[in-house]
Amino acid sequence: EPGGLAEHLGLRPGDTLVALNRRRLRDEIDIWFWAADGIETISWRTPGGHTVRRRLRGRTDAPLRMTLEPFRPDVCGNDCVFCFVYQNPRGMRRQVYFKDEDYRLSFIQGNYITGTSLRPADIRRIIAMRLSPLYFSVHATEPALRETLLGRRGLPGIMGLLRHLGRHGIQFHTQIVVCPGLNDGAAAERSVRDLLTLRPGLVSIAFVPVGLTDHRQGLHRITPVDRDIARDFIAFAKPLQREAERLAGEPVLFLSDEWFLRAETPLPSYARLPFVHQLENGVGMIWFFLRRWRRRRRRLVKPLPRPWRVAALTGPLAARGLTDFWKDLNAIPNLTVEPIVLENSVYGKATTVTGLLPGCDFQRAMRACAGRFDQVLIPGNALRETDQWFIDNLPFRDLAAEGAALGLHVDAVMEDAVEAWERIVVRCEQSDADR
Repeated sequence: EPGGLAEHLGLRPGDTLVALNRRRLRDEIDIWFWAADGIETISWRTPGGHTVRRRLRGRTDAPLRMTLEPFRPDVCGNDCVFCFVYQNPRGMRRQVYFKDEDYRLSFIQGNYITGTSLRPADIRRIIAMRLSPLYFSVHATEPALRETLLGRRGLPGIMGLLRHLGRHGIQFHTQIVVCPGLNDGAAAERSVRDLLTLRPGLVSIAFVPVGLTDHRQGLHRITPVDRDIARDFIAFAKPLQREAERLAGEPVLFLSDEWFLRAETPLPSYARLPFVHQLENGVGMIWFFLRRWRRRRRRLVKPLPRPWRVAALTGPLAARGLTDFWKDLNAIPNLTVEPIVLENSVYGKATTVTGLLPGCDFQRAMRACAGRFDQVLIPGNALRETDQWFIDNLPFRDLAAEGAALGLHVDAVMEDAVEAWERIVVRCEQSDADR
């Protein structure tokens, strides 16, 4: 980056970092680790194969300020009975067909790993470099059941691995993807009680309902989570949550929002928690999406300068969870917001989460909005964060450009409900000024 230490030393795009402070580099984690106490020496290799070494006059803590190419993740060797990768149709973006199982991505991005591919050297590195917290897919602590779920035999027990990491100060979050009839009931109860013995290394446990698509031909038969199953599981989990909080001294066992939305029951409040550890796993996602709005709506809300019609495109579950938000918006003078619920034409009707809605479904719905609405809002979690592409390889910029040609303002809401309101205000005021 311009003005950074890397540019000052002579590094150029295409160069490969080799060593830092005389330590060989394997990936970006090594760079962060060995640069933490300052940089004294640095070596890199040019695209032509020439090795360059630089010694600084004194150790500096100035940031290198450079963008690194992503490392190649390790591949998952499991054959999980519920693996979502196996349920992808053709034509999606390339990354959804890749099964990663990499502790580095667990540390950097919060990706869940089973731990089955961890080598002794990996475990030593995790402990030595304090790569904490990590995120583990447990699914079941009973060894034979876990082997069935992961589709592999002769696996080392997950409890031994987690206990070893915890003893060395590594903290971890865990998830249990619940497959009705396989790892629920007594198996889930045992898993929670086993995991609670790993405190304080264990930070949280999340129950997540199994995700199924229409593309399961030839795969293990799994019972989908319907309304009745979701309600029964919530009732089953409540005493476990109370027991876990009593033993841990704080809430540690959570259910993802999807359980409550599928059960058609009210979402729990997370008001007494400063944050939720498993937000990206769908725990408290809707509550936190609305949190700033609840706190600030009286100060933020104002009549719009002209009548403004907004179509909010969303999935079935999110639409259900945001009912009160739609009511709040429709009470604002001059504003009409209509939630338009999209059915997933690629993954199937059973796939109701917003993040898996393909661009083609948004495109079809947007075209139908032309002439009826002024603005279209799209949920940001349907887009890949790095490049704003939908899961079926449609760039958001193309959708927005087509919307503009149809006379529509198209916006992706990346953060929360306050951002949605602010985008409505900005677009309406701009349109009013242009009249």
